Amino acid sequence: MVTELQALRQMETPNASPTQQEAEASSRENQKFGSSLHNAALEGDIALVEEALKAGASPDTGDKWKLTPIMALFVRHGLQETRCIFQERTPVRRLLVMDCREEDAKRTATTVAILNLFLQHGANPNVRSDRGKTALHYAISDGLCEAARVLLDAGASIDAQDEDGRTPLYCAVQERSLLVIHLLLNNRASIDLEDNSGVSPLSLGIQNEHLDVMQLFLNHHALVATRERLDFAGEVLLEAVDAKSVDVVRFLLENADVTLDYQNEAGETAMHHAIVQHSTQMMRTIWTLDSTGQCLRKATAKGENCFHFAARLGTTLELEVLLEFRDQITGDPNQDLLNSIDSFGSTPLFAAATSRYRVPDRQAKMQLLLANGAVLLRNEALPGGLPLRSSSAASGVIVCFQVWKCLVLWIAECREENEALVRDFCTKWITGVHVKAKLMTVLNLAVCAGFAVDVVPLLLLLPQTEGAIPVFLRSLEAFNGCSNGLQFDCLTRELRASWI
Repeated sequence: MVTELQALRQMETPNASPTQQEAEASSRENQKFGSSLHNAALEGDIALVEEALKAGASPDTGDKWKLTPIMALFVRHGLQETRCIFQERTPVRRLLVMDCREEDAKRTATTVAILNLFLQHGANPNVRSDRGKTALHYAISDGLCEAARVLLDAGASIDAQDEDGRTPLYCAVQERSLLVIHLLLNNRASIDLEDNSGVSPLSLGIQNEHLDVMQLFLNHHALVATRERLDFAGEVLLEAVDAKSVDVVRFLLENADVTLDYQNEAGETAMHHAIVQHSTQMMRTIWTLDSTGQCLRKATAKGENCFHFAARLGTTLELEVLLEFRDQITGDPNQDLLNSIDSFGSTPLFAAATSRYRVPDRQAKMQLLLANGAVLLRNEALPGGLPLRSSSAASGVIVCFQVWKCLVLWIAECREENEALVRDFCTKWITGVHVKAKLMTVLNLAVCAGFAVDVVPLLLLLPQTEGAIPVFLRSLEAFNGCSNGLQFDCLTRELRASWI
């Protein structure tokens, strides 16, 4: 015959919380290993509980799992709440449709009455089981809402974390117990305490896409503990985008006081976050809800619009979606989105060309941007208005910071492919520089000794004579055959056009 414990385990559902699973298993075992007080609590026998307490039984005594009688009481309540049919004390099946309102009211009254008895006899509501759970962790079903209220009034720690780092609110969100969630939020339970996996009650609600739970969080946002949230709905919107919870995003935009032009402290919008998450589905959802196209125009605190983000942190898929959106917008303000500059004077193409992605991924993004009219450098944003400019102070022609950054990065990438090419580039650059003979000798020795890549950052700071610039441009063309040749070709063409 199937044992009671086995039957309980067979009844466990995939969605059952760890607390529920633990409770179902331990309730039957308590019949064998628990105290008389535990058994009285499991039976819901008020008279027997009162008799044992008056006889001196400790209300905080633990069974083999350190479950207290109060926890056993809640186990009983939870098991009966599952609407099971029992045969010889073994649960046979669950009833899915029953009108048990009268039964529920009696059960709740019994549970609360026994709980009050325990508390009157000095029970500590914060005693923990061997898994670190308190009684409040077990009072997370809606049927135990009144019991949870009594525990809180008795001083139960509202944010106690079990061995998994989960708080009672986390467990209530997991069970979707709306009454208990409402109660805990009213008592200022933290929505931000993370479990050992880094998931908070708020994050769990977003991940599960339980909109009724999210509505409760929104209703209580002014009362619960928040973490530097000046705009609660806006921050939740960004977190929902990060979690790729499309339904929550729609819900927030349709029901909360938040719009798609919301920006966090870094100036990032929902579209910026969708790009970082590589979620084209979320990007399309945001676009369908953005009637003004503001999500493309907004820039971060560093001046990066969505094209900068996609070029630097995204893939061609995100760029393709943005280009599709751009084509749907009309008006002059949108013509320059693809070639706008950030706070450092960088265009989206420059961001793609200097990103740390693998060369093939970088080139794919560059090809897509170039095909749509993107430029690497915006001359009007550069010091002196040119990438190569004459400097009387430096007695020659110097390269701008953007050109310097490109060459330092790209030449280093070519080292393993063609070290001789890198060495030749350095030698020609040294030849075109006005420096003392002694310094030129030192630089040439460093290049010949195999330190060509290491001296490139220094060499590029030294001014070239005007007559050496054509040689410099031709030496750049030699890199076109490298795996990152597209970058060199793009830069060479723009430098040549500006120099002429």
